[in-house]
Amino acid sequence: MTLGAGLLALLVATACGGGNGNGAATPSAFSTEPGPTVVTDASPCEGGLGLAGNTGPSDVSASLVQQADKLVIGVVIPSTGAQAAVGLDYINAANLAAKCLNNAGGVNGGPVVILTVDTAASPDQGIEEAGRLVDVEGVVAIMGAASTSVTVAVAEAVSIPRGVLQISPAPIEPTSAPSDGSDWLFGMRIALEGEAGEAFDAAFVAEYGSIYTSPATREAFDAIIVIGLAAQAAGTNTDSLAIRDSLRDVANAPGTEYGPGEADITAALADALAGDDIDYEGASDSVSFE
Repeated sequence: MTLGAGLLALLVATACGGGNGNGAATPSAFSTEPGPTVVTDASPCEGGLGLAGNTGPSDVSASLVQQADKLVIGVVIPSTGAQAAVGLDYINAANLAAKCLNNAGGVNGGPVVILTVDTAASPDQGIEEAGRLVDVEGVVAIMGAASTSVTVAVAEAVSIPRGVLQISPAPIEPTSAPSDGSDWLFGMRIALEGEAGEAFDAAFVAEYGSIYTSPATREAFDAIIVIGLAAQAAGTNTDSLAIRDSLRDVANAPGTEYGPGEADITAALADALAGDDIDYEGASDSVSFE
């Protein structure tokens, strides 16, 4: 696998704006100005429209979320209880991915907005909160959850019946997959150690001041990136069906391979907009979906 220049950008990354040095995200102001279309390799994911610190729908005004040019992605994870540390790592990974996409110019001309809700590791609470994200906040895709039981419960009760793309940062075992076989729930593959993963780890530490401790944190980052690329390829930030149908086009071979660095993401977004084939090779692994 040959990764582009963006991988080198991650390897030499300086800290992205928004970290507070203790592993938790700090709020940053939301700007309606578009991010730069050309980003130098020296400072990926710095400044721009990053939303580090979003912890729930209330952190972004309803008027902003309702604008059609925003790509609004829900993150359904536990931020309280025994799995709270997992949730924080996934929130941070999602916000870092949103920064990279937004600094690369955004998706279809608009910024990526991350809205996070707390499942407390409960399937019932996960269903309730995911339903609110879809029905009230208007998210077009969901990343989550942190456990198979909550992931599948959300898919069966919310994502599948409402027609909303959902990507789990962890694999979905065939025996646990929703019984109706609807093509709305996707699972990431387990990460392999490699250069791209090490580069992501360095960027994560530069952003937040410490390394993550939760499995599938790299995959959480990749899930947000691939949703953004799929939306760009589909030409829409609001049609979940079209975004879902473009998911394999940007993740699977054949196509020009792009890594998880900001320069690569910028080029991948340009190719997706032009209708060219791309093959996103993520921070976690060679991302692909069956």
